[in-house]
Amino acid sequence: MLQVDVTPQEEIPITVTGSSRIEYLHRTRPIPRVRAALNSPITAQSESLFRSELELSLEADLGKEIRAGIGLKKPAWEEGEDIEMGSDLSENILIEELYVHFENFLMPELELRFGTQDFAYSLRPGREPFFLGTPNSESFFAGTSTFVRNTADRDYFVPMGVSLLYNPHLAIEIEFWAGTVIGGGSTTSDESMYGIFLNGLLSERTAWNLVSTLITGEGSDREIYTIGFALDHYLTQSRSLELFFEFYWQFGSLDETNDRAATALAIGAAWYGDGWTVEGSYTMRSGDEDPFDQKEKTFQSYEDINQFAIIESASLGLDIDTNVSSIRLSATVDIFEHSTLRFDIGYFHFLEKVRNSTGFALAPSQELGTELDVTLEHHMNDSVTLFVTGAVIHSEFFDQIAEESETSLFVSGAQIEF
Repeated sequence: MLQVDVTPQEEIPITVTGSSRIEYLHRTRPIPRVRAALNSPITAQSESLFRSELELSLEADLGKEIRAGIGLKKPAWEEGEDIEMGSDLSENILIEELYVHFENFLMPELELRFGTQDFAYSLRPGREPFFLGTPNSESFFAGTSTFVRNTADRDYFVPMGVSLLYNPHLAIEIEFWAGTVIGGGSTTSDESMYGIFLNGLLSERTAWNLVSTLITGEGSDREIYTIGFALDHYLTQSRSLELFFEFYWQFGSLDETNDRAATALAIGAAWYGDGWTVEGSYTMRSGDEDPFDQKEKTFQSYEDINQFAIIESASLGLDIDTNVSSIRLSATVDIFEHSTLRFDIGYFHFLEKVRNSTGFALAPSQELGTELDVTLEHHMNDSVTLFVTGAVIHSEFFDQIAEESETSLFVSGAQIEF
């Protein structure tokens, strides 16, 4: 008889987190009509539907400052189309993260993460990324041929690569990213990103950021460089008044005959009170006035801004993210004990004519319109939040595309986090 001594394995701590969102969404007809005009050909969207989104993350502590994690996601849409509730769950599950993370890698204060992971960077902690926010963004080269046109793409790509984080002291932090955002073809066909990010403190109330990235795409000549600078400053000791600024300069080549020269800007201020916040800002992402002059001036990015449901949200609306300027104002106030009411109003203007795939203007108007959003959130407890959002827009551009100048959107549901 053979005897085998079995030594119990040491338990591995595993942290499980997740969230789910269940909602009813109604869009009036001009929204899918404008999307179809920007993205033609496209399958028509449902105007009213129930849908859900699910995320689940597991991270294991392997000891010796090594962690491994996996993140699964069932998105609310796939390949531009909404996924209605009741569809086969197994067909829509994505591996959003699959990584190994090393702390104090080779030297103190150096961290390494390898595998499928988010590449996202925001000047203001907890805010939506103005330039880089994968995987909740479309392809960097969406709408690109020999020139770049406005699109309403709803893509979801999961990057894979390596990231290094070095934090020598509290006043400065350095990050390096290298990875493939969209793969599946030859090396020269992959959409890849390389970036270095520096951020630090000039004082207790002033933070700075420097960004430098290279995005490559299909063909050996498609190389877009971006350099960005940002400042965030609190004017008062109580941090009640905040000023913020971001500027990006983009250059390189779209192909062997078309060069890139583009800019983007975000500048604004926020005022924080007891139970309320007011914020105003101006944003600009440059466009191109002549698609045939071999100088492409349209700013491209992996932005993840979703403040306005109709114009900006990839999940709900059109995700207009280039060749556009905006003036926006928001106000948030706590009402009752566990509820928050938010108002957002913004005026949006196309900087240059919106063009189709052949380079000709889709409509004479460049006035994208004025949008008003109202959102009410009620926090049942630390895990469950009920929400309702209503959005309306008046737009000459919508009128010329869809023959209706006013349109609206309504969404209501529950967000669950654990």
